Amino acid sequence: MPTTVSHGDMHTPQSELPTERLFMPADKAGIIPRPTGYKCSNPFSSQFIPGDPLNEQQSARTSSVTLRPSACPGLLRIVPALDGGICRIKLAGGVITSAQALAVAQAAQTYAQGVIEATNRANLQIRGISADHDGLIETLMAAGLGPANPASDDVRNLMLSPTAGL
Repeated sequence: MPTTVSHGDMHTPQSELPTERLFMPADKAGIIPRPTGYKCSNPFSSQFIPGDPLNEQQSARTSSVTLRPSACPGLLRIVPALDGGICRIKLAGGVITSAQALAVAQAAQTYAQGVIEATNRANLQIRGISADHDGLIETLMAAGLGPANPASDDVRNLMLSPTAGL
């Protein structure tokens, strides 16, 4: 019997699945799988190092915002990872227009490795961003996806039950 992959009520024979994708392990729920044969070509340092070009570019953009080694990624703070930079796009109320979604897709394809993830806090995350990421930031800011000021790049969406307290 051929192996099948189940998602909800849908069952797909393994032979019909795209061969260029891996299926996410159970402990990585919510993360979009990387292509088969995915090679890490990390242009970034794996640590926060003063003088690192990534950190210097971010310092110029964020001006008064103090960068921390443990800071979460944001649109203006692209954090180094093993597969390149990570940019987190915070969606106010978890809402995105079709034009903004297209801008995110085009930016991910043009300036990164085309990987977009949905986070647990209703944000989008682009992975595999190259060291030359100014075009990505400009594209997303022009689409209205950036913070009004650099300090609000750290603001998180609140995840509440609509029936809490009833």
